[in-house]
Amino acid sequence: MTRTEVVIANMALGRLGHAQEIEDPGDGLLASVTDTTPESQAASFWFEKKVGELLEDFPWTFARKVALLAEEDDLSESTDYFGREWATAYTYPSDCARAWRFSRDSGTWSGGVFYNSLWQPVTWMGQALFTFQVADLADTKVILSNVRSADAILHYTRNDPPLTAYSELAASALAWSLAAEIGRRLNKDDAKIQRARLEYYSALAVAQAQNSNEELLPKGEESALVRAHFGGG
Repeated sequence: MTRTEVVIANMALGRLGHAQEIEDPGDGLLASVTDTTPESQAASFWFEKKVGELLEDFPWTFARKVALLAEEDDLSESTDYFGREWATAYTYPSDCARAWRFSRDSGTWSGGVFYNSLWQPVTWMGQALFTFQVADLADTKVILSNVRSADAILHYTRNDPPLTAYSELAASALAWSLAAEIGRRLNKDDAKIQRARLEYYSALAVAQAQNSNEELLPKGEESALVRAHFGGG
């Protein structure tokens, strides 16, 4: 069965022990459902909100994107107070759910010269990690950084991955999250709603742990699960 909005919504209803399902309009989209019912209304209201919460929570591999940012402002004016700490404001990508990090640079070597009559051996200095800050600049969401425009390559979670790209575990977590919200709209008892919330957190933890197994990191670098916990990407 193809994973669609209606399929996820009916999974949520089933987990609440709700017998009435939402009839699939053919394209699987909740917005296309013409037979308006309490079930379809509740699911339509909450679906995008719960998807957004899930995507913001973790650097999912199925939603990961890397893109070169466009410059919004060079912060050179005296009134650009952000310019006291940052060199450039970059445009926040329109399809970004959460920014995680900039790509590391190509790395640098040091040494290989005589200094004060002493030979300085060649030493690998590593790759730079670029700091950044998300901010509002004249009512425009931007990413402030000191990274050069040629290196302003952002790793982020996109806000529009197709549901078919989700892992089974992430889709299951989404269904539990949706169940907890639509349960209230359908006047389900508190025990069922509380169970849905607990199942969501449990499913989310498993999904994140399994997702972290889909990357091989350099020695000494934390996994996506650890970086997400501490706010990195």
